[in-house]
Amino acid sequence: MAPLSGADAGDRSARVGVGLVHSSPEYFDVIGVPIRAGRRFTARDDASVPRVAIVNESAARRLAPGLDIIGREITMLGAITYTVVSVVADTKYATVRDSALPVMFTPVAQPSSMAASLIVRARNPQAVLPALTQVLRDMDPNLPVRDVRLVSDQVNAVLMPQRFGAMLLGALALVALCISTVGIYGVVAYGVSQRSRDLGIRIALGAGREHIASVVTLRSALAIGLGMVLGTAAAGVATRGLEEFLYGVTRLDVVAFAGAIALLGGAAAIACWTPVRRAWRVDPMSVSRSE
Repeated sequence: MAPLSGADAGDRSARVGVGLVHSSPEYFDVIGVPIRAGRRFTARDDASVPRVAIVNESAARRLAPGLDIIGREITMLGAITYTVVSVVADTKYATVRDSALPVMFTPVAQPSSMAASLIVRARNPQAVLPALTQVLRDMDPNLPVRDVRLVSDQVNAVLMPQRFGAMLLGALALVALCISTVGIYGVVAYGVSQRSRDLGIRIALGAGREHIASVVTLRSALAIGLGMVLGTAAAGVATRGLEEFLYGVTRLDVVAFAGAIALLGGAAAIACWTPVRRAWRVDPMSVSRSE
């Protein structure tokens, strides 16, 4: 497979820029790219037959909008003509943030001046790399072999900025959660201290723990609920700027929002627990004497 390179491709009615990939018949099975229509490359697609090509869905839409592109001819670089034999699904080629790029695939058995990449699937890929490099050198000592690495290493390198950003945002979110918990605790504790006389009278009249807890937490629960509603709405707006940054997470991901609400609700409950216990221990006699 050759690295993507810019090229002009077009038929009688269209000229667009596409990426060009030189691939073997097994490439789509190894990578896991589904065939949408048509056939795969075969061993018969060599230099003795007319040139053939496979395009992805984006290239098909741009080259032949609304039409069946299979069987149509595409001219590359104004000179080389290929016949389209298949359409495959769109995939990512450089980074996970790539949009759907138009790409055309050509058989490795048909002559090309492009460099090639060999992709091998193995049960123990780390052990296979040295042997694979040696086999290529034995085939042709003058063949330059470079950039031998695992696909997982390449993926990790591509995802490093996103993972670092996610870790940084996670650390900031943890700090914000701690600040929010301390703030809720302070507000509820202050409310208990301000209502100690009222709570003492209620206890003196026989109010149970459940009643005292509901009195203390009712206002806090209303404020916390309002804050969650407003915070969720603000987060829905703010995630527009993170939509391209978060791969595999939609802007309004239900699981992510539900998890955040549950986490904040648990933190709020923990913050309210100590002031509620303090309210249970209010001494009606001491409160009345202090008044």
